[in-house]
Amino acid sequence: MLLTTRGDSLPSTPLELIYFIVSYGDDVCPNLRIALQILLTIAVSIASCERSFSKLKLILSYLRASMGQDRLCVEYREENG
Repeated sequence: MLLTTRGDSLPSTPLELIYFIVSYGDDVCPNLRIALQILLTIAVSIASCERSFSKLKLILSYLRASMGQDRLCVEYREENG
C-alpha cells in the first residue's frame, strides 16, 4: 500500500497528508490533493468571515446601546433641517 511503503509515520493532519502526497508526486492522487487544498482553504476563509461578523456585531451593539435621547434628537434635526 502507498502509505506503508516508505516506513514513515502516517500523516495525522490534512496539511501533513498534502505534503505526503506531494512527496510522491502530484499525479498519484490528484483529486485527493485538490480536496485537501479546498479543505485547508475553507477553514481559513470561514474563520475570517466569522471574525468580521463578530466585530460588526460588537460595533452595532455599541451603537444601539449608545443611542440615547440626545443623539436621537440631533439626528432628527439633521434629517429634517
